[in-house]
Amino acid sequence: MPLDLTMKALCNGVEMQNTWDDGYGPIWVYCESLGPVGVVRALSWLDAYECVIDEIMHDADTDYVTEFEDDELPEGVYFRSGIPSNPNRHTCLAQEDLNHSDLVLLAEFNTNSVFGARIEVFVRCEECAGLHEYTQELPPQCQ
Repeated sequence: MPLDLTMKALCNGVEMQNTWDDGYGPIWVYCESLGPVGVVRALSWLDAYECVIDEIMHDADTDYVTEFEDDELPEGVYFRSGIPSNPNRHTCLAQEDLNHSDLVLLAEFNTNSVFGARIEVFVRCEECAGLHEYTQELPPQCQ
């Protein structure tokens, strides 16, 4: 079941499990070396990246992290800002894929994807409570 019931994302027709909706802004796609991992709606790249760290990035290996000093984290390991809502995330530390990680706008991903993937995003409309496709970085219009 996806994290967020206000948004649904499909990658090549298969529902993505990691979505997060801040309620406003454009759609961002987070990718790692094996392909797209999650989708976020947030006002800015920085807001989206913070959501990715908190809700979408995988947990860091805490045994590996304890080898480092208190204030020093290994490359690609970040503190989460709070307790993740994602039931598959269990630690306060997130780890990005050092082989490749990227956060890009949905339109850019669908135009330039090196993964051969296409993502469709549907956002819940407050007026009719239905899901409408989110296109060209503009909010869906209720019809």
